[in-house]
Amino acid sequence: MSEWGIDFDFLYITDASKVFKKGSWQDRDFDRKKSKDLLGAEIEFCNPDLIILLGSQPLHLLTETKNYAFAVESGKPIFIKGKKCVVSPFFIGNGPAQPNFKKRLKIASHLIKRQKVEELID
Repeated sequence: MSEWGIDFDFLYITDASKVFKKGSWQDRDFDRKKSKDLLGAEIEFCNPDLIILLGSQPLHLLTETKNYAFAVESGKPIFIKGKKCVVSPFFIGNGPAQPNFKKRLKIASHLIKRQKVEELID
């Protein structure tokens, strides 16, 4: 992330694993509705210039898009509630073992760095 050279004051990064189901601390046992609501509220409160979605989970919570591969490999940002978002592979856990991880990280890195240049121009 330090390679991206971005201002973290105006950035929101999420993997979207937010709210566990009541009484559960099981891995991946999340309440999708409450997680989506909390994620939306956090984004609204933070009002970031850029949102980085780590992996498919935040993409699936915040959009109707079900095709993670297309979203991350398109080379284009997506917009959620008017906010520019970059979909990036999750670079911890099993992320680096996934097919096309390096290619996808390179695409996301390019988009994030391009955002930085666009901010300097504006």
